Amino acid sequence: MDAKVIAGIVALVVVAGLASYMLASRGGGLEFIDGYAIALPMGGGAFMTIHNGYKDTVCLVKAEIPSMPDARVELHQTVVDENGIARMQPVEKICAGPGENLELKHGGYHIMILDTKLEPGSTLELVLYFDNGDTLTVTLPVKAKGE
Repeated sequence: MDAKVIAGIVALVVVAGLASYMLASRGGGLEFIDGYAIALPMGGGAFMTIHNGYKDTVCLVKAEIPSMPDARVELHQTVVDENGIARMQPVEKICAGPGENLELKHGGYHIMILDTKLEPGSTLELVLYFDNGDTLTVTLPVKAKGE
């Protein structure tokens, strides 16, 4: 075998081993468990569970809908004030500790979708961006409110 070919094979094995080591030292990654979106008159909401298999806290910092570039997609939290009135407010990030689930649900953290129309019975593809550089693309069934 030619020395250049052997050197190339050795380099590939070393790089693959290093990549495997780096991934193993970080933990198991992010895993989408389940989710759905709700259609509202001028947008909707996305709710889901994502497992953080990493050994460090990971935070969701952004979401977008590639097929709807004009839609506003915001991370929100529902907060109940002293009068018992629930209001949604934007947040910069939503975090999950090592081995925990990142829960986006009614009455808590969620993804708000504005300035677009979601159709019940369709699917919605969201790209999720995390503070560690990971992205996760999820496909959610779109339900009508109350389903």
